[in-house]
Amino acid sequence: MRTTLDIDEDILAAAKELARAEGKTAGQVLSDLARRALTTPVGHPPGLAERQIDYDDTDELFPCFPDRGGVIITTELVRKIQDEIDDEDAKRAACIARGEQPD
Repeated sequence: MRTTLDIDEDILAAAKELARAEGKTAGQVLSDLARRALTTPVGHPPGLAERQIDYDDTDELFPCFPDRGGVIITTELVRKIQDEIDDEDAKRAACIARGEQPD
């Protein structure tokens, strides 16, 4: 079913990234996530200390922790930060090559 939703940019970026990784559309990923959220009992999901992880179950391959609110980390964000670090390193190396003291 088609509809128009106002979705925050970081959420849409994360959904698109999950969709690429899972071979699904962003709509399918968002529907799956919404369905899971709407069918999960109210309250915090158990933390790592409160549950046993079955590492044979691929859905539980990595432990998930309760949302603490914050920035959603996407591959694009990691690339942007890495580019910034690379630029800083290049500037520092250029200063050293000229015999100057880096900032």
